Amino acid sequence: MPLLVNRGFMYFLPSDFCKKNKILGRIGMLILPVFAFILIIWCLPVIGNVNVPSYCIGVDFGTESVRVGIWDTEKVDDPFYPVVSKAVPYKTYFPQPGFAEQNPNDWWNCLSQAMKQCIDEGKINVKYVKGLAIDCTACSVCALDENFVPLCNSLLWMDQRSSQQTKYILDKAKGNEFLKVNSNGNGPISAEWMIPKSLWLKQNEPLIWKKCKVICEKQDFLNFKLTGLLTTSGCNVAARWNWNAISACKRRYYKDDSYEGRPLSLLKLIDLEDIVEKWPKQCIAMGEKIGCLTKDAAEFLGLTSDVEVIQVLTHSVSLTHFLTHSLQNRREVPTPMLG
Repeated sequence: MPLLVNRGFMYFLPSDFCKKNKILGRIGMLILPVFAFILIIWCLPVIGNVNVPSYCIGVDFGTESVRVGIWDTEKVDDPFYPVVSKAVPYKTYFPQPGFAEQNPNDWWNCLSQAMKQCIDEGKINVKYVKGLAIDCTACSVCALDENFVPLCNSLLWMDQRSSQQTKYILDKAKGNEFLKVNSNGNGPISAEWMIPKSLWLKQNEPLIWKKCKVICEKQDFLNFKLTGLLTTSGCNVAARWNWNAISACKRRYYKDDSYEGRPLSLLKLIDLEDIVEKWPKQCIAMGEKIGCLTKDAAEFLGLTSDVEVIQVLTHSVSLTHFLTHSLQNRREVPTPMLG
């Protein structure tokens, strides 16, 4: 060891000088390790401050396009730094006046395009992506078969074909406790919502209704594609499905004949009781983890299967701030109650 140190010291002083000045050479043998130790200690704070990113991905599905944004929540000089964002459009179909439809498969394919563009342009190391959340326009209704494949185009939120069904529901069930969200049961009821759209499907597309095993929202369909888990949102069911969301979220799963929070008395009045078995069985409050990406979803999006998928609010809410808060604090955010 002294020989190595001495040789190291000789890089700083001419070798002839060290040989002729043995005392200085010995002093150098002592000083060099001390100098190296001080240098390491001095560099440690700098090494410790090397920024390791922690990415959150917010996905906003609007009426005309999907927008993907990636934020670095660990950037030293900006703790919520927007790294990159991309948008990819999809097509809307208008088969009749008042009708508006989209193909659910288009949403999924456009999400993959936007995600990969963000990863490439932002030079994102995907192993540092911690979480992802999706918000969507609502209520856009999807009818899926037993394999979760769409049986028809989604009835987009702005589709008004169920306007007659809204009048029928109010005539049959005015004052029902589950209509409290509609001006304390007095209406009006919006054709944008889940129950009128579903009733239109049952009355006008009986073959699709018979084949479909799942009736859900756009957000539910996309979260299923991400995680392989069929769930729904406490926010959506409170605002647009006429559920009691607090009861539904408290009992995250329902079994047997227990349908917590579901509007059974309302559905019975309008002959739509069979929809209960088609709705997702899990209702998840905002801020809760749904699951992680499946291997197939991770590969399709260019991410890893460690990425957590978080349930967030509906369209036009600051979902990325919400996602970051949920990942960091793991605290459930209160779900709004009907009425």
